[in-house]
Amino acid sequence: MVWREFRRKYIYELAFLYNPDSPDNWLIEPERAVHLWSPKENNFFEDGFPLPGLRGSLWCMRREFNDKQTTVFMDDLFLCPNCGAFHHSPYDYNSKPWFDRHNPRIDPIAMSAAIEERKHKKEFDIQRCRQRKYCTETVRYIREKLKREEKEAVLQARLESKSNPKPAKRFRETVNPFVTANGSPVEAKLPCSIEEFLVAQKLLPRSVVVEHNGEAVAPSEFSRRQLNAGDRLEIVKIVAGG
Repeated sequence: MVWREFRRKYIYELAFLYNPDSPDNWLIEPERAVHLWSPKENNFFEDGFPLPGLRGSLWCMRREFNDKQTTVFMDDLFLCPNCGAFHHSPYDYNSKPWFDRHNPRIDPIAMSAAIEERKHKKEFDIQRCRQRKYCTETVRYIREKLKREEKEAVLQARLESKSNPKPAKRFRETVNPFVTANGSPVEAKLPCSIEEFLVAQKLLPRSVVVEHNGEAVAPSEFSRRQLNAGDRLEIVKIVAGG
């Protein structure tokens, strides 16, 4: 049974291990940080938004004993699809009837009812921020930051190309200098990186999702993934609400 707390930059998980076959044997696990809650820190706009895991999933603790553990999240965590911020509704386990702070025992019937109530819910739900002004300002801040970083990257690439001029070509590097982008042939200076190709097409690398020959490519790989004649690209622009 897991609860989340927001502290500094991170969301911490507090886990309560409970065995219904042995109600007197319970344990509170050490806290662990699992998410950066702020959209200014979690890089969801660059790397993509996460998908919630299903609650109530079983996994094997010890194969030799065939023990199973069910993870049930006992609070409500939300992710804003607009700005990428996590927000939650606290669920105080110390105030629940199945747990007695002054007596190291629990009510197994009430405990089982609490688990049954929440075991099929997701790890988090998608829901817009209640503070719409904060949400809108955050999206504006992230967009401006990405534009600044993209301009700096383009400027740096130009400076490097001027300081390291390419030698004169004696032969054509490719017979057919075309890349198929979204089903259409596009002429390009090949070989080149995905980042160079996107910049040449006047696209911000961090504002698009790219598949190269049927394989999804992370934004961090754009500058290292090389394109050759005949390669296929699928390019989708990311559009955030606001």
